[in-house]
Amino acid sequence: MPSRNNEITPLLSSDGPSSPHDFTSDSDYRTDPDVPPSSSTPTSQAPRDTLYHVLITILVLSSFTAGVVLAVKSGGLRRGRFTGEYVLQSYQTSENMLDDYEFYIGKDSAGSGGYVTYVSKSDGFDLNIIGTSPSGSLYLGSSLLNSSRTSIRLEGRTRYSNGLFLLKLEHAPTGCGVWPAWWLTDEGNWPEDGEIDIFESVNKQSKAKTALHTTEGCEMKDAPRGEFTGEWDTAVGIPDKKTGVPKETGKLATNCYVYDPDQWLNQGCVVESDTEGTIGTGFNDAGGGMYALEWDPGYGRIRTWAWKEEDIPTEVLDSYNGGEDVNTDDWGLPYGHFPIGEDSDCEASHFRNMRVVFNMAFCGTVAGNRFGLDCPKEKEKYGTCEKYVSEDENVEEAYWLIEGMRVWQRKFVEHN
Repeated sequence: MPSRNNEITPLLSSDGPSSPHDFTSDSDYRTDPDVPPSSSTPTSQAPRDTLYHVLITILVLSSFTAGVVLAVKSGGLRRGRFTGEYVLQSYQTSENMLDDYEFYIGKDSAGSGGYVTYVSKSDGFDLNIIGTSPSGSLYLGSSLLNSSRTSIRLEGRTRYSNGLFLLKLEHAPTGCGVWPAWWLTDEGNWPEDGEIDIFESVNKQSKAKTALHTTEGCEMKDAPRGEFTGEWDTAVGIPDKKTGVPKETGKLATNCYVYDPDQWLNQGCVVESDTEGTIGTGFNDAGGGMYALEWDPGYGRIRTWAWKEEDIPTEVLDSYNGGEDVNTDDWGLPYGHFPIGEDSDCEASHFRNMRVVFNMAFCGTVAGNRFGLDCPKEKEKYGTCEKYVSEDENVEEAYWLIEGMRVWQRKFVEHN
């Protein structure tokens, strides 16, 4: 879409809260100094309170592996699970969404190696890479500045250990050299607290994928085949540990462990949608669509859906628009189903204390390394991914148009 700045209206900044991956060291990591800290940030506690909460945390985490939660209650603990009905926790629209996030500032991490510099909210407005589309969606784009592309990386103020997340997009970033993602992580304790990549697009990808990244001991080899429609991704050409010769056959990427020796480094367990156009050019040509993640340890599962606009079920739209009775069993089969907790090969405690992240990188260890394979004509003409994306006309489709996001969590159900 040419001449984005002629179509995007600058978004007025507001103050106060609203009604796939490697991380830098703490010294390299900072957020926008103009944005106040989250109201959920823990404050200092007296020594006795600190010890009490540490003990409670140990009890909760140790019981989490069995899918059972011990919750704090006046006079003691209560035992139960988060298996009740869904209750809306966050209703983000294009108008209020930025207030729920902090802005990461700086270069991409060394591990991801993206050809990108993430900028603050104020710089984003000045560079016209934050705005409002004619339809009212939140626009997050990119510009070329100095030695790399600029972009926005949003990091949520709220931490989650379960939830139902629903995102509606009018347009998603796509194109050669483009690497956007909508994901959950705890960057301060990765990979111990896990990572869930709900939306991640690389170059000319045309089918949605979901990837989980964990420490050792989380596999999906027994995922129930009849409970999802997608297919497991593969790890092709991994060198044999004894001979060093690449293996001739591909291995299904069902091990979520980031250092599994029989998969690509940090590949994780990856499932791909069975439907074309659930990401990339086909998705945008259809007018966008929706993505959903159900992180549901109470029922022992992580599930994901992706729909083009024309394929969104009425029940999903009703939920997004404020319907009270949210029941994901009415949404149709997901394309991704990852068993966790009891009777699985992945303890639920592999995923906890994560926050929502939106970002758009360029090139780097994934889109850059695959540039020649996915975009051979562009590789032949420009030589490198970085040179290609340095031409604005080559990345005209590298922008988000976000209509909104919703988050629900299940009620806690007490039992003996």
